[in-house]
Amino acid sequence: MKNKKEDWSNIEKTIEIDNASSFHFFSLTKKRILLLLKKTGGISLQEMADKLEVTKMAVLKQVRVLENEGLVERYHEKPTGKGRPKLMLRLSDLAVNIFPKAYASISVNALKFIEENLGRSAVVTFLRQRKEEIKEEYKQKAEAIKTKPEKIHEKNKPYDLDWISKVAKLRDEEGYMVELKVVQSKIELYEYNCPIFELAEEFPEACQIETEMFRELFDTEVHNDHRVVSGDNVCRFVILN
Repeated sequence: MKNKKEDWSNIEKTIEIDNASSFHFFSLTKKRILLLLKKTGGISLQEMADKLEVTKMAVLKQVRVLENEGLVERYHEKPTGKGRPKLMLRLSDLAVNIFPKAYASISVNALKFIEENLGRSAVVTFLRQRKEEIKEEYKQKAEAIKTKPEKIHEKNKPYDLDWISKVAKLRDEEGYMVELKVVQSKIELYEYNCPIFELAEEFPEACQIETEMFRELFDTEVHNDHRVVSGDNVCRFVILN
């Protein structure tokens, strides 16, 4: 059975190279490979070929180029039982820099300066003020998006899937690489890219404040149990009743 085709329609807008002195733009095939590695965290050459619906040799040719550029690396996955270790592919640490980043106007060094002079609480206050600005931007933009309302009912309380989908669309346009899943009457929001990675690495409060923003936007409880900054390959937000 053929795998469900990935939607690559917006990929040209999604992955651009920041270091113009070393790279320009990737070909579509390379972008598909990079995005797949970003989503999975690690995958074998054959699995990649199956998902992209191309030959193994075609993938290998592109992977070798990405390896030479230092963006992809190989590793061996230990077998669960007997047998040889499985050869896998994953993104290198260098590859983090090719994915979209947010908070370009907020320097980590600037926040460190605030912390040194005004204390950690001042940084948190600043991030919460920024959260309010972003939340209002989302509200205004989401209200302008015309879609058909769709709701999921659980215990007489509706989830506004239409509203959540609009916010997810806005996040995706910002480079978060968003995917929504409905699991047992709950909604799971996956973000495969973390544009605020450098900020969150230095100030973990940024992740907590981001979760607070989702709670306020969706007017319900939201849990964040997977984080890219903690080593997971995805940030997962579970939207509860």
